[in-house]
Parts: sequence; C-alpha cells; structure tokens
Amino acid sequence: MKKPWFRQQSKTWVVTLPGGRIKTLGKDEHGATRKYPPPQIEAAWHAIDRQAKPKEMLLCDVVAKYLDYLTNPATRKTAQEHLDRFMAFTGKKIKVSALRVHHVTDFLRSKTTWADSTKATAISRITSALNYAQGEGYIEDHKVRFAKGKKPRYGRRETILTHEQQKNLEDASHPALRRILVAMRESGARPGELCAARIEKVELSNRVIMVPNKSREKTGIKERPIY
Repeated sequence: MKKPWFRQQSKTWVVTLPGGRIKTLGKDEHGATRKYPPPQIEAAWHAIDRQAKPKEMLLCDVVAKYLDYLTNPATRKTAQEHLDRFMAFTGKKIKVSALRVHHVTDFLRSKTTWADSTKATAISRITSALNYAQGEGYIEDHKVRFAKGKKPRYGRRETILTHEQQKNLEDASHPALRRILVAMRESGARPGELCAARIEKVELSNRVIMVPNKSREKTGIKERPIY
C-alpha cells in the first residue's frame, strides 16, 4: 500500500487503498509543515495496511474473475483460449506472486509454430488479467512486466494477391461468397463490414454505404463511409 499523503483542503492525512479508494486516517492542523505523518497517523496507516493487504491469489482464481469481467463473447473466448493454454503450461495452482516474465517467455518459446501476432495476443491477455486483478484490489502487484522492446509485436500482413490469384479465388467461390469477394476488391472494405452492411445504409445517389466502424468503442464513431 502507498504511503499516506496530506490533503490540504481538509487538513487530513489520507491513504490510497488497493483498487483506488481513498481512506482518511485523521486530521492534522500542522500536516502541511510536516515531512512525515505524526505517530498516530502512522499507527492508523499500518493497522489498515494489515487488514487491507490482499491475500495471496492463485493464477486460476485471477483468470476466473477476469473472464467474468469480460462482457464481449468473442473477446472472452479468445482470452479463455490463451489463458487456458498458459495455465496448462505453468499449472493452475501457481500463485500470482510467483509469476515472472520468464514464465511467459518460456511458454511462448514452446509455441514454435506461433506467429509474433499470436504471441502478442497471448501476452496481452495474460497481462490484462493481472492488471485487472491489481486494479480491483484482488492482488497488490504483479511482476509480469516486459522490458521496453522485449515484447513480441503484432506483425503486418505482407502477402498481396496477384490479379490472377484473385480471379482464380473468385471463380472458384460459391456465388454468395463471390459477391463479397468482388465487393471487397472494388471497395477496399473489410469482410466484417460488408457482412454487416444493411440495404437502408446504402445511398446510391452519393455512391456511399455506411458500415459499422470497427473502432467505434474507442472513437465513439459508430459508422464509417465506404465509397
């Protein structure tokens, strides 16, 4: 738990509990001139620290709470797949306090067929579960933090189909799928955008269709135009 700090407007010493909640320790008229809190404030702080210190948690318990927190079914499914694989490697009964970066790197090293993007997704899910548990106050801290530049990054797709390959793909496809492939080629839209397209969102006069924006949760912009 962090050390107490003095709140000038109320002339009180307060402390931030795990999870972010603020707890008042007591008033002190001379707190603004003190370098350290007085003995009674120190005693109150240590008493709260002993009571509020999160218990040792197992990785499996943290994962269960994190999965319950996720509301998007697709996100939860991906997270569960990666976290189940990681727990199968480390063992479900390992304590979070015992986890280190080398557990993750050893796990990824065992996945010889995985691309960097898959490894980056696995790291993201593991650290997200630990960060969630810390933010909620289930654990006090965790040690799975990678040094700068040492974490696999998402790779860019570098394969570009030739005109002949694209034509062969379209010719061999089912007619319903072929319409999607042709529309992707002509518009540059993503597959998910075209599959979610609705007829009432088509403006023929302006030659534009409004489709769901994949970054709408971050940007707040629900739709984007495809011309």
